[in-house]
Amino acid sequence: MKRLPSWTAPAAVAAAATAAFLPALLNGFVSWDDGLYLTDNPGVRGLTADNVRWAFTSVRGGSGSR
Repeated sequence: MKRLPSWTAPAAVAAAATAAFLPALLNGFVSWDDGLYLTDNPGVRGLTADNVRWAFTSVRGGSGSR
């Protein structure tokens, strides 16, 4: 029996993942929590040292927020 090339299994996994998640690319934003986490969030205003520090040290709207 002939052996398959070594790239066959990774290519099959990549094809399956692409097929599974491709429909998600056709969706836009869902505005359930975009305001809370993204559009009205002052911590998401550019990539600065303060914003990166804020991202790793604060909780906003998650299950851990009070």
